[in-house]
Amino acid sequence: MQGTWIIGVAGNSDSEISITAMYEDQKMVDIYNGRPQSFSIKKGHEILFIYHNFGSVEDVKMRITRDTGEYTAYINPVDIDQTNLYEELPTASNYNWTKSSKYTRDIFIIHTDDKGYCNRCYYLVSIHADSDLRGSIVMSQGDTFVELNSNMMLLDHLPANSNNLYKFYLGGADRADVNLIVNSGDPHIYVAHNPTVNSSNYIWKFEDQIPTDYVTIPIDNKNVSKEGLIIWDGTKNVTSYEGILYVYVTSKTVSNYSISVSTSSETSYLYDG
Repeated sequence: MQGTWIIGVAGNSDSEISITAMYEDQKMVDIYNGRPQSFSIKKGHEILFIYHNFGSVEDVKMRITRDTGEYTAYINPVDIDQTNLYEELPTASNYNWTKSSKYTRDIFIIHTDDKGYCNRCYYLVSIHADSDLRGSIVMSQGDTFVELNSNMMLLDHLPANSNNLYKFYLGGADRADVNLIVNSGDPHIYVAHNPTVNSSNYIWKFEDQIPTDYVTIPIDNKNVSKEGLIIWDGTKNVTSYEGILYVYVTSKTVSNYSISVSTSSETSYLYDG
């Protein structure tokens, strides 16, 4: 329909949101380092994303978390001075990289030694729905804290002796649960209110073998002394960011897992599979 559409968003508490509206064909959706972007695609259609790399010399990691459906992704690098990006659109017959959800993990890494890698360019990503598809995509580089959206699961992978970083905006909530579902491996998880979080600097942690492949770490700003969790004794000097949770996941073995954060004031969503 022609005309101007007015969209109102109301929040019951302090909130940070992203909103995307599309109507024309081949609209490109911006992806920013470490920020998830949701999508919903009908079978036989596709959606285009554009990721900007303005000089970082780090591997590019793409994570796709599916709620439902199957897809094929095509990726092309495009010089930053290219004036017509649509001439470089990735398709089934024109791409540098491709992956299918039917045969591989939903994680893809473009390494710096790949002949198609570029560090002053755009990465165009086309996700084609092989069936009705719903999920989210995250692209990141280096030691980026990947943002976690409330109650939305993120699929991830750890090579041996490596770590992943996440952050979650509490939005005024006094209680949150950090949830880890382990498919393979033995990841350890550490949580703090500051970006220096690691296996030595933390408030909450879980280092034991994950019981029944699932663990929940309760985060309570009013009462952090939870049974089974290791709490700082208050003697360490560290800057605190009370409105943000920083999460550090590490593993000595190859690990595959899903992570989410839920708050007491939010509804959790479960999807088939």
